[in-house]
Amino acid sequence: MTAPKWIGASLILLTTLAGPPAARATTHDNKPKVLLHARSVVAKNICSSGQLYTCQEAVTEGTLNTYYNVFVLVDRGNLPNIGGVQFGIDYAGGFNLAGGLKPISVFSWELCGELNFLNPVPAWPAPGSGALIVFEGYYGGCPDYEVNVAGYFYMGAYEPATLSITARPNDQVLMVATCGDVEVVLEAPDDAGYVSFSDTGTPGCNPCNAPCAIVAVEFSTWSRIKAYGGQ
Repeated sequence: MTAPKWIGASLILLTTLAGPPAARATTHDNKPKVLLHARSVVAKNICSSGQLYTCQEAVTEGTLNTYYNVFVLVDRGNLPNIGGVQFGIDYAGGFNLAGGLKPISVFSWELCGELNFLNPVPAWPAPGSGALIVFEGYYGGCPDYEVNVAGYFYMGAYEPATLSITARPNDQVLMVATCGDVEVVLEAPDDAGYVSFSDTGTPGCNPCNAPCAIVAVEFSTWSRIKAYGGQ
């Protein structure tokens, strides 16, 4: 299996999109978005349970001491399809229960796409880590879903805290790509969503509805690398 050519390549900032816009674009500015959707834990068909008809439906707040599946979703905006996405995550907490419960404890990550290429340092899904997801169909028969499910975190929050999508730390780029290798660099934080957890109903942000204004972390100390994983 040959990896998509945009993996490990220098990323290109596109100021225009190739071809005419798709007939049905649901984001506020017709651009693709990477967002989070929190829902109570379900036992079966979990990836399918995260599928939304429109990204405006995403739930961006949760309560404390409750377990959630938090889905990473990609809305294609005016692109014809989504073949892949790269992004980072940030939150106050940690992965698994080492050291006890934290403001946010992420217990697992489950892929709903076809392949994922995950940050080795810090190891995904720790705070400040990143991932590149290839969606099912990239290698043939690419679907044209409006909202694409990349995967989900099984997690809980025990103090008020926020789980945020960021640029991928390796190259500080938030990006989507079509199945035809059209690469579109998005703006973080405007095009990146976050979920807030509290007992006071503090809302998160859904970038499909309006730009998000939180910058969760600055990766100023990370080296810029051209190839994923330093290869």
